[in-house]
Amino acid sequence: RSFAPEDIKEDDLDILRNTIQLTGSTYLRTKLSHIVWSLTRDNSYGKIAVAGYVDEFHKQFNPEHWVDCYDQIRSAYHISSMMGNRSDSFKQTRAIINEKLMQMNGSDTSFLSLKLLGLIVKDAPKEDLPKYDSIISILADKNLDPSNNNANLADTTFSVLEKLYGRLKKDAELKEFKGKYANYYEIQAKSL
Repeated sequence: RSFAPEDIKEDDLDILRNTIQLTGSTYLRTKLSHIVWSLTRDNSYGKIAVAGYVDEFHKQFNPEHWVDCYDQIRSAYHISSMMGNRSDSFKQTRAIINEKLMQMNGSDTSFLSLKLLGLIVKDAPKEDLPKYDSIISILADKNLDPSNNNANLADTTFSVLEKLYGRLKKDAELKEFKGKYANYYEIQAKSL
């Protein structure tokens, strides 16, 4: 069998903790803190990991080359949400996601806004939902337009829209977008 995190013993954790304190590498400190937090749920290491992932998200932020920066903020969001939605780490991570969503305001041509919305819409405070509605409307108008040849983008857009409109109880609007979504695929099929 291959190595598993459960194979790490207390002595190994002590080595990881010491390495976290001594390393000059933010990347290594972040990853090792994530491992220690995952095994112990010691929130002091969770905070270090979240701060490192958030810092890396800022450094890598690029809506067109979104995968790496999204992976960073997704890790920060996962850890901070496990620390509790009242924790400072969670509030700060959510605030950063909101800041970037407002900054892009649906202008990105790829997946970053959609991925960020998909990450947070399920447990977003009700007061944030209208902001997200505005952004998803912009994205849906672009991504469900038949001129968009990226079916993955259309699918992701509809998936996020469906979750958000479910929370907003916007059944009539959702029905309208289901029609647009079906029309999108009908036109795409005719063009093949």
